[in-house]
Amino acid sequence: MSKITAYSPQRLYRYIKYLSTVCGMLLLLHPLYAQQQVASQSYRPGVIRPDSSSQYSHPQNQKKRGDMLTQLLTFPDRFSKKVQSRINGFDKQLTKRTDKALSRLVKQEERLKQQLEKSNKLAADQLFTKGIDSLKRMKANITSKAVKLANPASLSGAYFPYMDTLKTSLTFLQQGDVIPNTTIKTPAQITDALASVKAAEAKLQYSEKIKSYLAQRQQELRQQLMQYSGYDQAKKELDKMGKELYYYQAQIKGYKEILSDPSRIEDEGIKLLRKLPAFQRFMTDNGALAAIFNNTQPSSLSGLQTRDMVNKLMKDQTGLLGPDGDKIIEENFKDAQDEMDKLKQQAAGEGDATIPGFKPNGEKTKSLWQRIEIGTDCQFNKTSVLLPSTGDFGLSIAYKIMKKGTIGVGGSWNIGMGNIQHIRFTHEGMSMRSFVEYAIIKGFSIRGGWEKTFLLKQVTTDNLILLSKPENWQQSALIGISKKMAIPLKLPILNKKAASGSVQLLYDFLHDSHVPATPALQLRVGMGL
Repeated sequence: MSKITAYSPQRLYRYIKYLSTVCGMLLLLHPLYAQQQVASQSYRPGVIRPDSSSQYSHPQNQKKRGDMLTQLLTFPDRFSKKVQSRINGFDKQLTKRTDKALSRLVKQEERLKQQLEKSNKLAADQLFTKGIDSLKRMKANITSKAVKLANPASLSGAYFPYMDTLKTSLTFLQQGDVIPNTTIKTPAQITDALASVKAAEAKLQYSEKIKSYLAQRQQELRQQLMQYSGYDQAKKELDKMGKELYYYQAQIKGYKEILSDPSRIEDEGIKLLRKLPAFQRFMTDNGALAAIFNNTQPSSLSGLQTRDMVNKLMKDQTGLLGPDGDKIIEENFKDAQDEMDKLKQQAAGEGDATIPGFKPNGEKTKSLWQRIEIGTDCQFNKTSVLLPSTGDFGLSIAYKIMKKGTIGVGGSWNIGMGNIQHIRFTHEGMSMRSFVEYAIIKGFSIRGGWEKTFLLKQVTTDNLILLSKPENWQQSALIGISKKMAIPLKLPILNKKAASGSVQLLYDFLHDSHVPATPALQLRVGMGL
């Protein structure tokens, strides 16, 4: 028989300890060894590495190139259709909102003209006739497909990066030279989409021209009408014009932000194009920024101050203020920046700088669907003499009248669930709801509502005529606190990034009149869609 060696526990512990130490050292040295191997492979004297262009010789790389080529051959049509659909929607919104703003401003100027005609008819004709005609002409231009709007030489505006990317991408696809040594047929849809993008860009620039004119026109009217009697009455109309101009500017900005959020097809298409060296060169040479920087000659930059020169000048001027010069500048910098912001708003016609005390309502710049909130909630009640354990499952539709204020209506379905010994789902009733909610602190709101509940156990027949009798509905007057919180749940169907959860604690002032009796405090948990 072979001899079996026995080891003591202390000896086994030492062996395990040594083995774990060796394994730890190997794990620490492995990254360094791998880095050395990569470095040695990057350069070896006398060894010629294969050219990077031959990377597609591997079967797996050939498959990747084939997949990319397939995508490039198939996506232009889908990409152009999606772009054209979104651009046409943007164009329609821009035209409708501009036409609406100009129509209101024409009516307001006509009312101002009528007020001034009572005291000075000649001055009213001189001040308003040409202005009203200009507004009507702009209104006709923005609603028509005039050729002059598509002339980029006659218009200028702020740089819109996403519009520039779309236009350059479609122009590149229109050429058909997407991949060298391949021929991609240019769909007719690309030409139509490119024409739509150019037309929308021209109309957007024209709207910037309208906004600038309206801001100047408003300042001119304020200065001129101060010289005549009845300015207090005219000032009310001028304030309405300033508010209309502010909301117009804010809504156009909102349209641009929505357009700048690309859809999945657009995002994938642009990412696919940016992988191509040919598109990168084309974007560099033909983008809107290229037209600015490529025309800048070095000789035209001579004599301009460099950054070092500006920093030295600032240090010299700060030193004249003494040892506390930096502190003095910091204290006055915020006030100067606030004044500059007010001047910018006044020059751009952005409302609150020209109208003292004007607090814009951000909800007015949103569409109807953006101001509507759909919510669900549930509430559970204990078993009573007449009813089993029940659950109220509600659905509500709310409308945001302001940033903090919401009104809404809804309803709920009362389902009986039996008891723990015998679970059974039955229809027990329904309710109608109306509510008002106002935010007080971040996430917390005051909520009040009026509800009517119809319970089947209160009547002796299932005849639906009983629903029309007020005595068969029990009423509730509720007030309490609501807390909203974010839920990491994406809802792509509703075009929202995340849902919101809510917890409501409400007190019912009419709970004593209910048959059967209901608790005074009601706890509801819900989710906003």
